[in-house]
Formats: sequence, C-alpha cells, structure tokens
Amino acid sequence: RSMAVENFMPTKYNIYKFWEWIKQRLPLQVIRQPWDVQPGQGRRRPTDYPSLVKRYESWVYKCASMNATAVAAVPLRLYIRGTTSRFGTKVLDYRQRQHIGKVANGQAEEIEEVFNHPLLDLLADPNPDQTGIEYRELVTLYAELVGNAYTYVENGVLGIPKALWPLMAQYVEIVPGDRQVKGYLYGKIPTDREAYDAEEVIHYRYPNPLDPWYGLGPTQAAVKAIDQSISMADYRQEFFDNSARLDFAITVPEGTPSAERERLLREWAARYGQKGKRHLPGVLMGDMDIKTFSFSPQDAVLIDQAKFSREEIAAIFGIPMSFLEISAARAEAEAHQYLYAIYTLTPRLRRLEQCFNERLVTRYDNTGRLFLAFDDVVPENVEQAMNQRDRDLRNWTITINQARAGLGMEAVPYGDVPLNYTTGMPILTRPQPSPQTNPAQEIGQRETWCPVCKLHHKTMPEMTVNEKKLYNMAMGWHEGMRTEILRNIDQNMRA
Repeated sequence: RSMAVENFMPTKYNIYKFWEWIKQRLPLQVIRQPWDVQPGQGRRRPTDYPSLVKRYESWVYKCASMNATAVAAVPLRLYIRGTTSRFGTKVLDYRQRQHIGKVANGQAEEIEEVFNHPLLDLLADPNPDQTGIEYRELVTLYAELVGNAYTYVENGVLGIPKALWPLMAQYVEIVPGDRQVKGYLYGKIPTDREAYDAEEVIHYRYPNPLDPWYGLGPTQAAVKAIDQSISMADYRQEFFDNSARLDFAITVPEGTPSAERERLLREWAARYGQKGKRHLPGVLMGDMDIKTFSFSPQDAVLIDQAKFSREEIAAIFGIPMSFLEISAARAEAEAHQYLYAIYTLTPRLRRLEQCFNERLVTRYDNTGRLFLAFDDVVPENVEQAMNQRDRDLRNWTITINQARAGLGMEAVPYGDVPLNYTTGMPILTRPQPSPQTNPAQEIGQRETWCPVCKLHHKTMPEMTVNEKKLYNMAMGWHEGMRTEILRNIDQNMRA
C-alpha cells in the first residue's frame, strides 16, 4: 500500500526493496531458499552416494584409508578450563601448553588435562562392536568417500550417552526444517527407513558450497579422475587378457559361408585362446591367411595417462606422491610429511574435534569448561626446538625441570635452580645473612688456608649435596690445571 504502482520502476534497487517489503508481510514458512523442501520430507541427496562408496578401490582405497588411519591414530584428549575435584586431572607439560594455547586462544595456563571421565570411556569403547580407533577411522572414511558421516547416539540413564553407532552414510537422508535440520531418515529401502531426531544423530561433514545440508568429500571432487583411472585399469586388464585390441585377423576366401566362419573362430579360440596356449603355432589351410595389426601409439599414451590420474587423485585427497612411491628419498619424504601434517591432517583433526565438542561434549557439560582436542601432529623441528630451549634456559624463561618435562623426562633435585648465562651451570643459591649480624665482620672471621692456591679463602656457608658435587668437580679441574701448568713450567726451565 505504501508503494505507488505508477511510480514503480523495475530497477535492481526497487526489486530488492519490494522483496523486503513482501518478506515483512508473509509468514516465515513461505520464505524459502531454492534448495529447501517442505518440512518433514527427506531431501534428496545431491549425488549417488552408493556409487561413490563402490569406488572405494585402487588409489581411492589407498588415499582414503591413509587419511582415515592417520586421523584415528592421533590421541584425543579431554581438557578442562580451571580445576575440578570430581575427576582426575593433571597439569600440562611444556609441549601441551604450547599446543593447547593455540586451540584455547592462549589460555593454556588455566587448563588441565582430564584423564578420568565417562566421556573418555565412551570414546575408548563407543559400542560393543568397535574400538575407539575403529570408530574414528570409520567416521573419517565415510567423510572421505561421501563427505558426510553420521553417528547415532544411544542415550542411557539421565540422557547420558552410553553408545555411539556409526551409520552407513550412503543410506542417510536429511530432513530439513525451517532453518536447520529437523531429523534424519536411515535405510537402504526408501519404503522401510528409520527416522531419527536431530538430537539423536551427530552429523560430521566436510564443507560444501554447493549444498547447505550435505558435505562434499574428496571422492566426489575427484570422481572424473577416479572414473578415468578405473576405465584405464579395466582396459589394461582386458589388454592382458588379449581382448582389448585386435592383434590379427584370419582372411578366408570370398563367399565362405557364415556357419563355416563361426566354426573356424570357435576352433581357433578353443585351441589358442586359453592361457598357456597363446604362443603355440597355428595351422592354416587352403587360401586362409593371417593379417597382423601393429601396436597403436595411443595405447602407450593411455598407459602414461594412468600416472596423471593417480597424481590428480592423490592431490585432491591431500596425499603427497612420496607417500605412494617406495623409491622416494628420505629427506623428501620427511619434508612431505611436514606439509601433510599441516595442510591435510591438522584441518581434519580440528574439524572433527570441534564437531565432537559441539554435539557430544555438551551432553556432559554445557558450561564450556570441558573440551576435546587432538594432540599436535606437526613434526617438531629438532634443531630449532633445541636452540629455543637453550635460549629459554639461559634467559631463565624456563627451569631445567620444565625443559625435562617437555622432553618426557623426570624432574631432578637441582632442576628448579636457574642457569648461569655465561657458564650454563646451575646458579648456587646461598642463604642470606641474618639482619642482626654484620656480614662483613662475620665473613672476615672465617678464613682458612687453601692447600691448592696457598692462599687464605673465606669459608662458605654450609653447602647442599649438589653444591658439594659441583664444588668438588671445580676443585678437581683446578688441581688438574695447576699440575699441568707446573709441569710445563718445569719442562721449559730444563730446556
């Protein structure tokens, strides 16, 4: 009513304003995106997911299994912000603090690791048929194949999960709601499927800019290269079975009946077409002759094309080619392992742990204190870490025990004493004199004759066991240097 029809011009701005005016006056259910469906109905999957799972062979098997096993092998730990007395906790070591500091936005000092919790028991034994590693490997494998992984959460007493059951992702359909997922339909037969509420299923998926509900996996992205690889593998198999191309032809006189030609082909195939008989000499009669065909250069091109398809599949899955070649140099493999950990493995770990934190951890704690995190998988630069640790020790940034904890070593009694920057030795701490006494007068009264230097030395206060060890080492070195110097002087004087 507020818009004059006679003054309306079909410009982009006016169309946009008109659409905004319509949306304000229509019910929320009417305004939909092009990909939406009516609530309560399963949305059709954008791809034939069962066919993607059937491609789980050859290089797809290698690449998808490698990513899945790599993700499953990384330890998944539970952490808590602050302290608690309900569950067993322990402080983080040096490397954990560095890693968790990145995950928890620099608040690693307030975080402890939880090693005794029902959630950890569930992740270690998700269901009676699978172990924790098998479950995480299967979840990642479905994500690699179809871009989606679904887990049915079986609740126990008080709504606490007691089992995690992975569903076959190729047989799951999403039921969209108004703005979010309303539920899931699971089953191979469309007329006999089981319905789950959205809260009963954990949906883990890869990003997909083409669809708001379903994920996009590497197999779907590489489907053309995969089909080419499968076709070339079939061609090579038929080639070795001597059926891919025509090697020769038998010429017969013109006018030979078709029945006679068929009989000749059957007899030739029965005698020379079986394995072990293909190199036997043939016998021709009458006017029959054999015409051979040369090897087509296109066959060699197709064989070389198989290598390019393999490289394309590996690149889409994020697998370095050195992982697929036994002859790769060790230095090259280690460099590729570093890149694989950064660009392929770490993003998958972060995505999976955030999915668990949002859809599983909140079933135990909705305050945000508990969270799951995988260990850091990026290989440490040994030389750089050693230099950094040495600088931290000399600058008193960390103590010896903190450095040893980062290396997984036990603490030592002298490990909390800082190091001397010049000598690299622990600084010997001595008790301060009492304020009631005169330090100068007290020290001046304690002098002893040193048999090594032949001088008077002020007596030090009572030393600890470690200080005595260091003192004896220094005195032994001093005595050895004195003996060597005197021997050299005596030899020079005699000369």
